[in-house]
This record gives sequence, structure tokens and C-alpha cells, in this order.
Amino acid sequence: MSEDIQSKLDSLDKLKELCDYTEKQMSGEQNDDNLVKFLETEYPKISKAVVKVILKSVSGKKDSSKLSADEKKTLENQLIGNCYINDVNPMDTKTGKFVGFTKLKHKIAQRKLSVKK
Repeated sequence: MSEDIQSKLDSLDKLKELCDYTEKQMSGEQNDDNLVKFLETEYPKISKAVVKVILKSVSGKKDSSKLSADEKKTLENQLIGNCYINDVNPMDTKTGKFVGFTKLKHKIAQRKLSVKK
């Protein structure tokens, strides 16, 4: 596989991560990323099942992370811009509105497959 194709695939992986991050931030759910990182660094032998049990027990104990309208718009614009950079259309062709995170992830996966061929 050439370096150009690999760099495109890496860029699409980063776009998927940005999509996941943006979805999580905009949903207003409790963000447990710091807890997971702490558990993985302090307890390297901890199993994923134990981490899930811990996350389930702390669910709802912390205020959800809420973003202002400006922060949400900025996140959405960054995601849309990165989509266009990676030749992924984040807009519905009929309505011109954002397609949604699930469909966008599907489009990213399709783009990765076409790059691999």
C-alpha cells in the first residue's frame, strides 16, 4: 500500500474519531473519558469488563457536559470542514442539511473502502 493511500486512510480514521467526539459532546451525555484514561494508566491489568462495571456504577453521578450554542456550532463546522477535506459529503443532497452522525459514519466507512481499492 502506498504512503498516499495510507495517509488518506489515517485521515479518514481521524475524521471518524472527530465524528465520535462531536457526537458525544453535542449529545450532552456524561463524559467519562478522563476516568477511563485514569483507570487504564493506574490499573493497566484491569479488564474491559471491570471498566464497564465501574462506568455503569458512576453513570448519572456527574453533571453532563453542556455546550453553548457557539461551541456546538464551532464543533459542527469543524466536523463539516474536515469531511469536505476528506471528500466525504456531510450534507443531504436533497435537503442540504447535515445527514446525522450515524449516516456520516457510514459514509466515512464507504470512503475508506473506496480508497483501499
